Amino acid sequence: MLGAIPVTIALSWTLGGALVAKVSPYVLSSSRLLIGAGILLCFSSVRRSQQEWTKGEMLVWWRNQFILAVTGRAIYYYLSSAALLTISPLDALLTTSLMPIFCLFIERAIGAKFKSPLVPILAVLASACGFAAIFSSSSAPRNNALNFGHLEIVVAAISFAIHLSLYNRMSKDASPANPLLVQFAIGALLLLPADVEGYLAFYNFSSGDWLRFLTYSIVCNLLPFLFVHYSLRAFAPLSVSASLVVSPLVGIALAGLTSEAKVSPWFILFAIGSIALTWLVARLNMSKRVLVQKETICLDNGN
Repeated sequence: MLGAIPVTIALSWTLGGALVAKVSPYVLSSSRLLIGAGILLCFSSVRRSQQEWTKGEMLVWWRNQFILAVTGRAIYYYLSSAALLTISPLDALLTTSLMPIFCLFIERAIGAKFKSPLVPILAVLASACGFAAIFSSSSAPRNNALNFGHLEIVVAAISFAIHLSLYNRMSKDASPANPLLVQFAIGALLLLPADVEGYLAFYNFSSGDWLRFLTYSIVCNLLPFLFVHYSLRAFAPLSVSASLVVSPLVGIALAGLTSEAKVSPWFILFAIGSIALTWLVARLNMSKRVLVQKETICLDNGN
């Protein structure tokens, strides 16, 4: 599941760049959150799961979901969409290469310990290789002028790094349905009142626009967070954030496949290096529980 996260993220940015020209960032963000909450509602059991909780435990759980909703939904979704008004999707994806560095500082700030002293170094090297791959590609954006969109995407990336770092501490649920439902619903409520009239833009959608929007709201909306939920049960937040380094590489590769742009050999070399370093970060920082399970499976097969 860890490897599927950057693919869905890259697709999300690509589709978002086309959709944000049709509807406002508030409408785009809140509508995909509403759709996600509606789908998750069919699979959730929040009330039943909390019947045996004390009042204090329930308050803590809802407080935690609110914090996760603000950092991983409201702020991240809105600023990500708003940034696409002034910068390209590939330019936005470039910032995700900084995610391991942001997450590294946040993990250090909250006192997290890494299973190997090499993990922080490898995470930074993975980001560096990702940057090198992007700038060595002929498909990479060449506009070096910074604008407000770059600031928005940096804040969004920091917010999502906080979300990843806090997720395991604040969400102990085995199933992702309950916490994700609440997070999507809270995020939608926070953004919904901002631009109610903007929903009229959906009347002008073509069939192609609706196909992009539904793919964006379902495949690129729910799947990444389902993958993140289960990946964080096996890997540390830094490992999951390191996997996002691959997102811009996937975006550039898709651009190369869908156009006549050529991908340089240096891009391939640096991309392989970035992916290999990301794999090492995930492997070295893997949960002890998962390693024990893998060793047990190997022993069972040997018997």
